[in-house]
Amino acid sequence: MDDISYNLTKHEALTYLENILGIPDPVSFVNKNKVAFLQEMMRQTKLKLPFTNHTFMLTEDILNVYYLQEIKQALFKHEGGNCMALNTFTSAVLQCLGFDTYLIGASIQKWKVPLYNNHTAVITKHLTAPDSLHLVDVGCPIFLPLISLDFDRVSQVYHTRGLQYRLFQVSPGVVQLTRKCEPPKPGLGDGLIYAEDEEFWKVLITYRTSTTRKLAECHYQNDVMKKNPDLAPGVADGFLFIGYPNNLFVNITNNHCLTTTESGHTEATQMENSAHVIDTVLKYFPQYSRNHLEKHAYYSAKKS
Repeated sequence: MDDISYNLTKHEALTYLENILGIPDPVSFVNKNKVAFLQEMMRQTKLKLPFTNHTFMLTEDILNVYYLQEIKQALFKHEGGNCMALNTFTSAVLQCLGFDTYLIGASIQKWKVPLYNNHTAVITKHLTAPDSLHLVDVGCPIFLPLISLDFDRVSQVYHTRGLQYRLFQVSPGVVQLTRKCEPPKPGLGDGLIYAEDEEFWKVLITYRTSTTRKLAECHYQNDVMKKNPDLAPGVADGFLFIGYPNNLFVNITNNHCLTTTESGHTEATQMENSAHVIDTVLKYFPQYSRNHLEKHAYYSAKKS
C-alpha cells in the first residue's frame, strides 16, 4: 500500500503550535527541553481540541484525496477530531520540528473483545536516550501524559485527573494501558484485569509499539469504520464530543451529557432531541458551526 502525507510545511506546523495550541516560540522551547515541550504540546492538545467524530461524520468519502486537508482545516479551526486525525497530525507536526516519530496501531477494549487496530497512536524515538521509546496518544478521551515505554513488565503509575493508569508488557512490542479499578467479584474472574501488588488494573487499550503503521493504513481503517459503524458504535456514528473546555471534562455522547470538575463533581444531563444536543455542544464548544452540527445530526439519523 502506497503511503500518503499531510504535506505539512514547517510554517504550518509552527502556526498550529502558536495559534491553535497557544505555545509561544515552539522552536526555542524544543531546543531548550524536548521532553517539557512534548508534555506541554500533549496537554494543550487535550485542553484545546475535542476528541470528536464531527469531521468523520460530515465526510461522505473518507478515501477521497481531500480528506487529509479537511482534517487539517478542522484542526486549524479548533474542531479537533478522532484518533486518526489528532494523532497522525500530531506526528506530522513533531516531524516538522525534528522529532523522530512513527505511527502504530492499537485496539481499544470494548465488551471484552478488542477491535483490532481500531485506534492509532504515535511513538517518539530517541527522546531521552538513544533508542528510548515514548508513547504519545492525544487521540483518545483519556488525559494521558507522555509515557515512557522503557520499562520491564510493569510501568510506573501515572496520576491524571483523579485516576491512576499504568502499562503492562504483554510481549515484546505489545503493551496494555490499564486503569486502576475495584477488585473483580469473587468467582467471576476477568481476563481483562491485572492484579499487581494487591491492586487491580483494567485493560483499556492494547498498543503494538514495534510495528510501524502507514498513514494510508490509518486512512483505510477510518474508511472501514465509516462503512461499518457497528464496528465502533458511539465513535463511528451519532454525536461524540469529548473535551476539556475551561478545564471542565465534558462528554457529549448522543443524547447524554456528562460533566466532571477537577475536584470530581459530576453532573449528568439527558437531552431530548438533536436540537437540544446541538445547543449543548455549542454551549461547551462554541467553535463549531450550527449548520455543520445540523448536517451531523442529519447524517447520524440516516445511519440509524
